Amino acid sequence: EDIFGAQRFSKIKTLSEMIPLMDEWERTKIGFDGDQSFNMHIGLLIEEYNDRYPQEAAFGIQDIDQGVAKVNSMLSSAEAVVRNKTKLSLNVNLIKKWFDTVIDDILIDLRKELQDPRCRNIKYLYLVGGFCANKYLVDRITKWVASNMNSRDLKIVESRSPDLAIVKGAVLSQLTNRAYIANH
Repeated sequence: EDIFGAQRFSKIKTLSEMIPLMDEWERTKIGFDGDQSFNMHIGLLIEEYNDRYPQEAAFGIQDIDQGVAKVNSMLSSAEAVVRNKTKLSLNVNLIKKWFDTVIDDILIDLRKELQDPRCRNIKYLYLVGGFCANKYLVDRITKWVASNMNSRDLKIVESRSPDLAIVKGAVLSQLTNRAYIANH
C-alpha cells in the first residue's frame, strides 16, 4: 500500500493478476525460515491496472519508483526494496522484520494465555492454523518456550495439517465440551 498508494492499492487488489501474487505470499508465509538467502519477488501489475482503469492518469514505473523511495526512506539499507524491470524484490531482512512483528505479538499473547490460572496444568501446546506450517514461527515458539517456560514440562505439538486442525478442533471442542481454547 505504501508503494502504490492507498486508493490505487485498493484497486490493485481486485486485479486478476493479484491471485498469483497472493499465491506467492502464501508460499512465502509457509516457506520462510529466516535463511539469509530468502527473497520474495512481486510483479508490478502495471499493464493490467492501466488496462482496467484507462480513465485514470497512467500508472507507470515512475509512480512505483516514487513509492519505493518513500518506503525505503523508512527502512534501513539492509531492508531496502529494490525494483528491477517488472518486479519488486523484498530481501530477507525486510521479510524477517514483518514476520518478527507478527511472531512477537503471538509470543506476547502466548505468555498471557500461559499465565492464566486455567492453563496452569497444560502439558501440551498444539500449534494449529496455516501459519503454524512456517518453520521460522515454530522455531521461534520452541526457543521461547525453552527459555521462558523451563519450570514447566510443556511440550510443543506440531499438527500434520495445521490449517485443518482448527476445523477439527472446533468440532471436537463442541462434541466433548472439554477443551480450553485460546486464539490469537
